[in-house]
Amino acid sequence: MSNTAKRLIDRFGAKSLAGWAGVSVVTVYRWSHTRQRGGTGGFVPQAHWERIIRNAAKDGVKVGINDLAGIADVAIA
Repeated sequence: MSNTAKRLIDRFGAKSLAGWAGVSVVTVYRWSHTRQRGGTGGFVPQAHWERIIRNAAKDGVKVGINDLAGIADVAIA
C-alpha cells in the first residue's frame, strides 16, 4: 500500500504540513493511518492540496501535485 502521507511527513515534517494545510498535527498523522484506524489510508485529502501547495510556496518550499498524489516524477526521453 502506498503511504504518500508518511513520505510527506518524513520529508517536510508534520508540523509544517499541518501549518500549510491549516489542520492540527494530529490530523496530519491520521492521514498516514489505515482506514480501519480512522485514517485516510495513507492519502492526503485533496481538499487540502491547494492550500498546502500555496502555503508551502510562501515558505519557499516546492510541493507539487505529484508529491501529494504520490506519483513519482518520471523522465520521458
